[in-house]
Amino acid sequence: MIKIEIIQGLYKKYPQPAQFKNNLNFELFTKGNMNHHTIEITEECLKIHSLETDSPFHEIPLRNISGIEELDNHIAIILRNSILFLSKENDDIRVHINIEQPSLWERVKYMFNK
Repeated sequence: MIKIEIIQGLYKKYPQPAQFKNNLNFELFTKGNMNHHTIEITEECLKIHSLETDSPFHEIPLRNISGIEELDNHIAIILRNSILFLSKENDDIRVHINIEQPSLWERVKYMFNK
């Protein structure tokens, strides 16, 4: 189980989507960590083929990804309001959804940083 402190730390470390695709750690998917998940990275999106095609996380636009980080037994894909944890040991995928709404000031800042 992933501790809430780690989850909150990931949201803090990656508060907004990455400005450049090169800043994302795509090499974590190719180092042999993902034996149980099939990941496809195109120019526009990251596809997780181990999820059903009707899942909202099956195809994630790269512009929405804030970061990709390796944890002990998981690879975390951090989005603005959710984190996907892909297990390195089996085909489990866990999703954390951040229910905290950004403040008005954070929303205004985000609009100007787009």
